[in-house]
Amino acid sequence: DGIDAVEAHRMEEVPKIQMQIALYAKVVGIKWDYDESVGGILKGEVAVPTKGVCRQFEIDSNEHDEFDVANELWALMEGKQPALTC
Repeated sequence: DGIDAVEAHRMEEVPKIQMQIALYAKVVGIKWDYDESVGGILKGEVAVPTKGVCRQFEIDSNEHDEFDVANELWALMEGKQPALTC
């Protein structure tokens, strides 16, 4: 059946996607706090190996567009002082 084929494909793809997400998170040093990230608030911490620190962040994605959120996360990863975080 078509439904069985779709489900089989999904079962193959989900572990691949999970592995990719884990790899991206490891490479960029972002640890998301999914339990506290609700209502458009993105929370977590970023490791900054060059500075030997971790920085917590909280960004309201309702108040900032995707471009600003991405720039803020990059600034955190580069060890720059965050502008949009608490």
